[in-house]
Amino acid sequence: MLNKLLQSVSIIFFFTAFFLEIYLIRFSFLFVLTNLQELILFIGNLFLLIFIIKSSKFNFFFKKILNNRYIIIILFLIFVSIFKLFLNNGVNYVDFIRHLRFLTGGLMFYGLWSFMADNIKKSWLAMDIMGYGAIFFGIFSFFYNFLGFNMSFDNRLTGPLDSAVYLAFYLTPFLIYFGLKFWDKKRYLDLVNAIILLVLILLTKSMAAIFFAFLVFFVSGILRLRREVFSKLNLIVISTITVLLMISGFFFFKERISNSFNAESSSLLERIEIWRTSKYLISDPLNLIFGVGLGQFQYQYENNVETALYGKQPLDFVVLQPHNIFYLFWFQFGIFGLIFAIYIFIKLIRDLFYFSGEKLNLYYFFTFILFYFFLHGMVDAPIFKNDLLILFLGILWMKESLNEGSVARFLDFARDDKKGDRDDKTRKRFLLLFTGIYFFTNALIMFFPRESFAFAITKFMGKEMVYYDVYEGSKYFEEIKKVKEQGFMPPFKDFTFRAEQTMNRAEFLQIMINYKKIQIENNFDEKCFSDIEISSEYHNLFCTGKKYGFIEGDVDLKARPDWRISKSEAFKIFAKVLNWPINQTQFDKNNIDEWYRPYVEFVINNNLIDYDWEKFEMWDPITRGEVVEVVIRNQRSAIRNEMHHS
Repeated sequence: MLNKLLQSVSIIFFFTAFFLEIYLIRFSFLFVLTNLQELILFIGNLFLLIFIIKSSKFNFFFKKILNNRYIIIILFLIFVSIFKLFLNNGVNYVDFIRHLRFLTGGLMFYGLWSFMADNIKKSWLAMDIMGYGAIFFGIFSFFYNFLGFNMSFDNRLTGPLDSAVYLAFYLTPFLIYFGLKFWDKKRYLDLVNAIILLVLILLTKSMAAIFFAFLVFFVSGILRLRREVFSKLNLIVISTITVLLMISGFFFFKERISNSFNAESSSLLERIEIWRTSKYLISDPLNLIFGVGLGQFQYQYENNVETALYGKQPLDFVVLQPHNIFYLFWFQFGIFGLIFAIYIFIKLIRDLFYFSGEKLNLYYFFTFILFYFFLHGMVDAPIFKNDLLILFLGILWMKESLNEGSVARFLDFARDDKKGDRDDKTRKRFLLLFTGIYFFTNALIMFFPRESFAFAITKFMGKEMVYYDVYEGSKYFEEIKKVKEQGFMPPFKDFTFRAEQTMNRAEFLQIMINYKKIQIENNFDEKCFSDIEISSEYHNLFCTGKKYGFIEGDVDLKARPDWRISKSEAFKIFAKVLNWPINQTQFDKNNIDEWYRPYVEFVINNNLIDYDWEKFEMWDPITRGEVVEVVIRNQRSAIRNEMHHS
């Protein structure tokens, strides 16, 4: 009986390890929506529990699990996340349950893996089987797309997954595994496996996965150099070769990179929007301490993105995760999650400090794979899905088990590894420099997300960019370019234009006065509007606007400078500033059905703005982009009229 249970647990573990993607097979079981991965893991853990109870080893395995500090930390973080849900104004319980099931799946997979870890050969075998499973799924994905199923618009390899980058997330850890294994053991089968995975990842066209995998190999290569070749001269040679390879890769992917920076759906600019919104969300004191709750980022992002972007329409409303691993931990588990993520990375660097470079063992294979997750995690969230979270948590917890000595046989990587390079200051300086650059880059991403990076890259690509958020292919590009030349509508201090942002009456009036090149007078000794005091910063501006007939005030003679200006109001002022031929006296200003109609009709008849007029309402706000659109199209219309009369 016990032997059969043991065999069943072993079969279930290796089956799940090979078919990590079987979560894609979804169905309803006993009125509960689930998937094949969850069901098999549940059965496997049920058999394991029965075996533990019948073999009287419950206390042993229970202590073994609890001795792993990472599991205790994760359980505490889940408690913090659940507590935060009670503080939220709104909660997406569907996403919360979904993410809680992801974590449960990772815990169940680790339960099976830790049971198998008493045999070191089986743990190596588990990594091999997961690697071959990744190769099998990658090849299956190729034929799946080749036969016309789930084809992406840009012909990237996606397989049955929602995105090509998801496939790259899954394949890349095993590219690193087989690549390092070949380097260590010189088995050509491992090289073949690595090459197959590399080709599949190239077909996904995930530049980040390729770049960060290469970076892991580069760091591993630097750390594995012997002392006698680890000289300044060799460092210069290696660095030069690396830079040349990176430049070659840049030009190889130049078109793909160009599209990433300049298309209307630019992946870089989309990430900048996500990071800016993340920064806005984390500025809330409760979010700062407790995060937004497990699985709640999409809900919070959708409800706050336009506010965070100053009214701009985001490139994408459906954003599942914040595209940064530290933000991911922070939002899911609060400040404690952020500290935990930083601790994991620093511990990875500490382990690499003591890496002798002579022989790899399972502990360091885990280290380099986790290292990849954190590198790619600077610009994405490679660990939040079923398969990826299982892989990340399984490797993280197994690595901790090895480190704590809970499985003695794994410690045959021998403590000599930790003695070999303690005095190698050059390697440690390299790692310290690398760590400093890593955290500095993450700090820029998280707290200073700027379009300036896209601007610099776009300039390098030979493309034109007017402001950080106005580039070739973006809406209003030509109009804003001309406005910049004329100088009447300056950008914000961060060198962005924010074309989708609305404005108040004072801002709009200032733009109109700038356009007419009128000097604001400061000799008005009496109030021009009842709600603007003489000492107000708006006094001279609105008195100047009234003097030149641009504004009259509302029916009650109030200017309300802080009110958001509507399209109707803006069109009426445009008519005066731009000298539109409209007979304004024949319409009753007090009749809301009459006063704005001639201005709107003029704009429509002269095609001065692109707008869905069937949805137009009198108080619809006007955006900065629409302002420049009206002005520049009006100028073009005036030029055409002059040419026609001449």
